[in-house]
Amino acid sequence: MTGSRASKAYVAVGMAIGALAPVGLSVAHAIDASARPSWAWFVADVHRVPVTYGYMLAWGVLVLGALGYVVGRRAARLEQLADTDPLTGLFNRRYLEGRSLEALARARRGGTRLSMLVVDVDGLKTINDTFGHAEGDAVIRTVAESIAASVRSGDVAARVGGDEFAILLPRAGVSDALAAGGRIADEVARRTANVRAPLSVSVGVAELDGGPTRSLAQLLEAADRALYDAKGAGRGCVFGVHGSRDGGGARGDEAARSSRVMAKVVPLARARRAQA
Repeated sequence: MTGSRASKAYVAVGMAIGALAPVGLSVAHAIDASARPSWAWFVADVHRVPVTYGYMLAWGVLVLGALGYVVGRRAARLEQLADTDPLTGLFNRRYLEGRSLEALARARRGGTRLSMLVVDVDGLKTINDTFGHAEGDAVIRTVAESIAASVRSGDVAARVGGDEFAILLPRAGVSDALAAGGRIADEVARRTANVRAPLSVSVGVAELDGGPTRSLAQLLEAADRALYDAKGAGRGCVFGVHGSRDGGGARGDEAARSSRVMAKVVPLARARRAQA
């Protein structure tokens, strides 16, 4: 349940409980009159003192509805904090893993595509050593903002380590994922073109397929391998791995050609042999 829906649910529960306040008043009147509480007694008592019951109903709904709103907002805020990285405002690893498992199940049921990007900041240690950790934190926030500005609304972007990010792309093959990686790299470069510590990022891309890359762990492992290859090729590279469903690397190269950052598709089998 999202934070907004949870907050509304608390309000609804509070108002429902508040609406029962007249029933409690009727029971109290019945006990005071040594009568047996019943529906007939309740109706008769409401007709006897309608204004009192009206106030009781209004205040019960208002007060407990307001209390439900406050509690719901608090619960929604705690849920958000549990799912969010405090430095960047992106989701955290726990949330990404949960959403990834859901997306993986949907992709298997519907036969749709699913890709993962892993983004790593090039030379962050040098930036920390040269300019201090405050500058390093600013760099991480800039990369996070670049990622948020470059992905689709349905994608899930998370900070999963000190300088590492992961983005889940539902209904996207390796070609679309490579293009997204190129957009992220370009956006990082654009945002830091005129600062004292220009940035670049390396990006690894992997697609879920019907062959070797079939689980979440394997998908992340394949994306990490592609990131390793991107790091080995130099700063600011985007590398992708895929299985048999993509039909080769030509479309991936074409999708990323508009980016000034080098992008390549490395077949999954070759990437594994390189790591052996």
